[in-house]
Amino acid sequence: MRVPSFLQRFVTPKSVAQPLANLNPNQFRTEAEAFLRKKQFYAAIPAYTKALHYYPRSVDLFYCRGLAFFGAARELESKVKAQELFTKASKDFEAVITLAPTHAGAYKLLALTSFYLNPESNLFASIHFIKAANIYFASNDFEPAISCFNMALQLNPESVDALTGLSLVYKQSDRREETVTILAKLGELYISQGRPLDAAKIESEIKIKFSDVVAGRTQPKPFKLKLLPSLTATEIDALGDISDEGIDLLDAEAG
Repeated sequence: MRVPSFLQRFVTPKSVAQPLANLNPNQFRTEAEAFLRKKQFYAAIPAYTKALHYYPRSVDLFYCRGLAFFGAARELESKVKAQELFTKASKDFEAVITLAPTHAGAYKLLALTSFYLNPESNLFASIHFIKAANIYFASNDFEPAISCFNMALQLNPESVDALTGLSLVYKQSDRREETVTILAKLGELYISQGRPLDAAKIESEIKIKFSDVVAGRTQPKPFKLKLLPSLTATEIDALGDISDEGIDLLDAEAG
């Protein structure tokens, strides 16, 4: 049937409609993954956005788009534009946590994003690192847990939660020297906070459970722990290749 001329502009030609009808939503995911692997962050972002249109509750898509926003922001010289992308990355990582509350990688990257957004205030970044560390620790994934606890301490050296958590990881992994060092630091912190009873418990634990470690130390102040006051670019990079975070997640889910 012939379409009246006044209606023709509202009708999509068959040659245009056919490709859309046959569109495979997974092609956006595939394209996005390829861009992310090549660190082509600006190309990956719209591809992930299109994929999320079809899979609006996909944890890995939100996570990887957050990685793309994060990676793109780090490449920008303009602080204002970078802040916009870091904010978008933060929202994607928060979406991941809403959908998957025990996603340690999202907490870790949310911590980094928080640091970039407000480097003068490290509280939220430190809290997110601690949450990531606790999740890793609960899964007996000790090395990432140690890394995240240490990052939290570099941002907030007086974090009781970070010191306590780190001491527990070292105990669980039977790293006795490191355990004593962290316990001693925790005891010193308790003293500075006016908590002598808590400090006494720490001292007693060290003497009873770690007497062999104490006996082997000869320094005047054997338990003094030196911590850096803030993150450096090198330490941030030491967290690992950002794009590999997304690639590892995708590979794990594919398996």
